[in-house]
Amino acid sequence: MFPLRHELGVEPFTGAVAAPRAVAHMGMGDFESLCHYEPLGRAERSTMNINEVLFPAGMTTIGLEEAFVSDLDYHPEAIRTGFGRSLLFQFWLTSFTQGIIARGMLEPADATTFDKQLDTAPWARVALDSFAPGALRRTCPGEALLDTTARVTPLCSTGMRAGFAAVESWPGLRALWNPDENDIRPRWNAGTRRETP
Repeated sequence: MFPLRHELGVEPFTGAVAAPRAVAHMGMGDFESLCHYEPLGRAERSTMNINEVLFPAGMTTIGLEEAFVSDLDYHPEAIRTGFGRSLLFQFWLTSFTQGIIARGMLEPADATTFDKQLDTAPWARVALDSFAPGALRRTCPGEALLDTTARVTPLCSTGMRAGFAAVESWPGLRALWNPDENDIRPRWNAGTRRETP
């Protein structure tokens, strides 16, 4: 899904392609939604629950809950989607984690770089606007997706901004930028690392 925007104008394509070393995504089960972290470019798939990477990097349950509640209080329109706080927390946590990963792609950066990129790079805003429908596509009926996206994208943006800035307080989160160099492995696959071809 792409936003219906015409003001972007024609921008030249270059050889520069964003290639993150990991992504955050929502895993949807029958009765749960969980934020996952997945290193890319590996021969074996190694999707992990987010607590397996955030907590060893120094984050705490209380710190994450407080940040989420603060952001949700600032964006009450997200509650009007009908989603429960648990699903909204996982959505926010996915956004938060993707903000950490985005920071690694823009280094050297500081906490203000996130907003500067959104203000000066129209395609960054388009990418951000596509995050919510991508994360919620299996949870939200198609006819409600545009309205739901409009209600949760501000929470998504705030969550990404919080993750982007979190590296200042928890430097251990930098490990998420280079999962292989930091040997981030799921607990069920803690054995020897296989080289990718």
